[in-house]
Amino acid sequence: MGILSRTGTADAAPHYSDNHIGEPAWSGASSDAFDKTMADQLERFIHSEAHRQGHNDQRNDRQPAPNLFHPDFLGGWPHRLWHDRYSLGFSTSRSNGR
Repeated sequence: MGILSRTGTADAAPHYSDNHIGEPAWSGASSDAFDKTMADQLERFIHSEAHRQGHNDQRNDRQPAPNLFHPDFLGGWPHRLWHDRYSLGFSTSRSNGR
């Protein structure tokens, strides 16, 4: 799967696109543009993608990837959630025979 991403800023979501989901509506969006629907979509994305990336990075002996979300974007919740889900994927992979 090809993934294109660029880290976000304090005022904008990261740019993200992959062959599976394409470019989500929140990709590159300003924090002012976020509504409940976009926030829900972003939360679902982070839950699955951060965990998957953490798992794959550990299984493939890669260094942990940087967090895509700026610590101040949307009050910091996407940054914290990415960190938590990525860490869980990374550690779960390690504890499952790696």
